Amino acid sequence: MAHPETARDDDMRQKAAALREKLKKDAVAARREVEQARVAEARKTMRLRALRLAREAAEKTPDGEA
Repeated sequence: MAHPETARDDDMRQKAAALREKLKKDAVAARREVEQARVAEARKTMRLRALRLAREAAEKTPDGEA
């Protein structure tokens, strides 16, 4: 028969391992979310820059004609 302390230690090790795995998955999900936000912000910045450049180019041509 297993000693009660040994069984308790094994249970705690299993719980700790499960918690570590959950934390790893949460960290991966958080990194993915941050990367997606960074990409979305970069796309937004690029769109705004393209619109600004198009507007500036239109202002430089007479009557807005290309």
